[in-house]
Amino acid sequence: MHEMQEVVGIDANHIDRNRITTLLLDMGGVVVSLHPDRVFTCWSQASGVDMQDFVPKWSIEQCYEEYETGMTSFGDLARDLERQLGIAMDFEDWRRGWNALVGEAIPEVFELVEELAARFPVYCFTNSNPEHESIWASRLKRELQVFVDIFNSSSIGLRKPDVRAFEDVAVRMNCDPGQVLFLDDNRRNVQGAIESGMQAAHVATPVATARVLKALLETPDQPPFPSKS
Repeated sequence: MHEMQEVVGIDANHIDRNRITTLLLDMGGVVVSLHPDRVFTCWSQASGVDMQDFVPKWSIEQCYEEYETGMTSFGDLARDLERQLGIAMDFEDWRRGWNALVGEAIPEVFELVEELAARFPVYCFTNSNPEHESIWASRLKRELQVFVDIFNSSSIGLRKPDVRAFEDVAVRMNCDPGQVLFLDDNRRNVQGAIESGMQAAHVATPVATARVLKALLETPDQPPFPSKS
C-alpha cells in the first residue's frame, strides 16, 4: 500500500497506486478553470443590478440540478434564476453570462494528464449541461482529446455526488470501481465516489491536483495504454 498523506487538499489518506488502472477526473476546477465572477459581472451589467444585491441569493436549487441531468431546458433554468435572483434580462443575456463560467485549460495539470494517458486510460466526469458543453467542446477541443471519453451528467442523466452516477460511469469505462482513482475539487463528489467503491481524493487547487498526478507518475511503469487512433 502506498500512501499520499502529504498531498495538499486530499481527503483519502490511503491510495493504493498499484491497483489503479483507470484515472477519472472532474472537469471544472480540476482540469479547466471556472470563473463565477465573470458570470455575475455579466449579469450585473446586463440587468443594471449591483452584484451585491443578487449574488447572496444564488444557490443550487432543483431546477439547476434538473438541468444538469437533462430533465429541463436552459429556458427553464433562466426563468428559475430570474425568480431566485430577482433580476430580469433578455434570454441571450442569461445565456452569455452563464457561458462566461467556462475558463481555460489548466496547463500544469494537462501536461501531467498527457503523461499519464500513456500508461492507462484517462476519463473525465463532469456535472455540466449542453450550454457549457458547447463551449468546452469547441474552445478546448485539442486539450480534451487526451480523454478516452467525457461523461457529462446531462447526457447520462445522473449527477455527482449520486453513487449511482459513479456506478454508471464505471460500467461505461468497463472497469471495476476499485481500480479507479477519481479526483474532484468538491468534497461531496469525492464521498460519492468512495461510496461507489472507487479510490478518490479531494484536490482543492491545481497544485494539489498536480501533486497527486506526479505521485502516480512515480509508480513503476505499467504497460502502455493503446492510443485512440
